[in-house]
Amino acid sequence: MIKRVIFGIILIISAFLLPWWAVIILTLAGLFYFDNLYEVIAIGLIFDSIYGTEDLLFLDIDFQYTVTLIALVIFVIVHRLKKNLVMY
Repeated sequence: MIKRVIFGIILIISAFLLPWWAVIILTLAGLFYFDNLYEVIAIGLIFDSIYGTEDLLFLDIDFQYTVTLIALVIFVIVHRLKKNLVMY
């Protein structure tokens, strides 16, 4: 429990201080290590509020929460991968 709280704090601080690729690596590692790491969605919201644009992946769709949507999709994919790999 304490490991998850510390990792969540590190992940949120890294969203402000580290480059995006380092945050993605930390996030993927956390998703595979912890069960139901919902902090990933909060990281997506932080990225969208800081660096967000209103274009959805270079399309002409006005959508402000692109990174949050990607984080949610990655969360679901990793959750299903872990279930299929019998890591529970």
